[in-house]
Amino acid sequence: MELPALTPVTGTARKAMQESTRRAEKRLRAYREQTAAPHALNERLRTNGTRFLTELFQRLQNTTTPPTEEAPATDDEVAWLLVLLEVTHLSDEALIRMAFDPDSMPAYVRFWSDLARRAEPAYRAAPAALLGYAAFLNGDTALADAALEQAYRTDRRCGLAMLLDDLIRAGMTPATLRSVLQQRPASNPPSGPR
Repeated sequence: MELPALTPVTGTARKAMQESTRRAEKRLRAYREQTAAPHALNERLRTNGTRFLTELFQRLQNTTTPPTEEAPATDDEVAWLLVLLEVTHLSDEALIRMAFDPDSMPAYVRFWSDLARRAEPAYRAAPAALLGYAAFLNGDTALADAALEQAYRTDRRCGLAMLLDDLIRAGMTPATLRSVLQQRPASNPPSGPR
């Protein structure tokens, strides 16, 4: 049985996300066409992605309603973030920023659940894995396990999911994981959601 936190959206919400995902993929193609050097493209995507993630996390902090009532991100924003998660190391940034803000973990769980539910199948692994981390850091191992299963169903080689799975099986506690993540270097210091 799939948990509501991971049940993909359907109907008009699914159609809207399909259209938004196509626009995000087109936007990525435009970035690639405008930036000849791969290193410059990666840097541009990383910089813009980090800035965008910071903006979304700050907005998340100002949202008091669950995403099902009022999502902190539009379909186009969600689709762009999902595409960026696939082509950059933005997941690392998200993990580190979440580790520095344990009081907001329930909001992060709602946020990544919302993204995993709205994601097109090809883009579902990263938000599901990030939901797994947020749920684990929030002490919800059942949701963390279900999120990892979702990530694996999407991508059997999802490195983020494999790492969390290994850490959980090794007996790492949420507090220890948070401490480890706080020691990892971020591309920019977390100025994040606080």
